[in-house]
Amino acid sequence: MMRSLRWVLLALVVVVVVVAATTLASGDDDTETRADGYLVRAIFDNASFVISGEDVKVGGVIVGRIKEVELDDADNKAAVVLEITDPGFQDFRQDATCKIGLQSLIGEQFIDCDPTQKRGQGVALAPPLTAIAEGPHRGQHLLPVTRTSSPVGPDLLANIMRMPQSERLRLIIAELGTGVSGNGAELRNVVNRANPTLQQATRLVEILAAQNGTIADLVKQSDAAL
Repeated sequence: MMRSLRWVLLALVVVVVVVAATTLASGDDDTETRADGYLVRAIFDNASFVISGEDVKVGGVIVGRIKEVELDDADNKAAVVLEITDPGFQDFRQDATCKIGLQSLIGEQFIDCDPTQKRGQGVALAPPLTAIAEGPHRGQHLLPVTRTSSPVGPDLLANIMRMPQSERLRLIIAELGTGVSGNGAELRNVVNRANPTLQQATRLVEILAAQNGTIADLVKQSDAAL
């Protein structure tokens, strides 16, 4: 009887040790996640010359740094992980935007973000940016490629001007033909994302299209008032 009791106690001790070890491991993971801060996984069409350690800015103010740059396996685009260290900006929304900017004439770049868009008084905020639930990027907040832009840098345009006059147009046409062959739809999307003005124009058209009824009523009321 005593021997059976000892085996039961030993089994209970083993269970307690296993549970405690699991809890500690989970706590370590949580601590590591908190130590990494608020991470935004921004997907870009192109992130050439973007390197780890460069600044992340909001309104010209540094709020974090680029933690890492890697190839996103889901769509073969550039994934730039942003570590937001300023507590005042650790709340990116689903209408957030990020773009690559040129920080110096020697080619250093940074990421310029808007955690959310401006809105009128009383208008609700967009939902929070969704965090990745599982996998190697668990806990990172995903900013899709439709919310980012990679403008063509002036340094790249200047490189064309270094070529002889007779070769510039030929070089542009040859490279353009290679890049767009069989990728018409993707090219259209890339051009829209590369030009913030086109993005804003597209969103304006979408908003107006959704308010056709309101606009029609406004026109009728204006006619009646006149």
